[in-house]
Amino acid sequence: MTKESTNDALETARYLLHRTVLRYGAGLLEDHPWVWETARWRELVFAIFAHPTPMSHSDLHDLTVQMEAMGLLDVQVLAKLAEGEAQLPIHRHPRGRCLVLMLEEAGYKSEPARRRIETVARVALMLRNRFNGKIQRYLRSHGERMIDDLYSDRSATEGDGPELANAFTYWLQNVVSMPLSLFDDNVERFCTENKLKKEDLYAAADDLDFSFAFVDDLIQQYYMERATLSEVE
Repeated sequence: MTKESTNDALETARYLLHRTVLRYGAGLLEDHPWVWETARWRELVFAIFAHPTPMSHSDLHDLTVQMEAMGLLDVQVLAKLAEGEAQLPIHRHPRGRCLVLMLEEAGYKSEPARRRIETVARVALMLRNRFNGKIQRYLRSHGERMIDDLYSDRSATEGDGPELANAFTYWLQNVVSMPLSLFDDNVERFCTENKLKKEDLYAAADDLDFSFAFVDDLIQQYYMERATLSEVE
């Protein structure tokens, strides 16, 4: 497959996901705990700031939301700060200064504020270098390892390995909001009907910062609503 055809397939998958979210995803967007990649990253930034913190956790959470809204928590940009800190310390970069200042105004002392921002930038660099800046890829890699561990125990998987793996995947989705996909019958049907490879669908989800678990639920909702409309007609 050429690079051009790969890009076309990704663009098609992006369009289909966007369209499906707009038409069928309103309720899921409100109820799903981790729809967006950026929300998981913001929560990690909050956790880095939180121990210890001079603020209430509620106020600190609001502060990280403000930082995100101001465009200060972009993973790729923060990674560049960490990458270049030998030439320019992170806290002296304009973005680093803004973040340090916001923490100081919230009650942090200067040195702890600098350390927090340096840590955030270095974690961003790790995510960029190892997971293309996508925190859900980091989580998914460990979720997939947990499923592989299940398969390594023949006594547990003998006879019904695939079914048990799906059960574990569904369990991980539910109890820890793990961004894994079941690739169930609905997802397979969606790919077949739209002439997509599952790799293109999931690449588009990553590109749009959608959790794979959300995509599973979205496609299930799509077929449920289609079935309801067919019954009415």
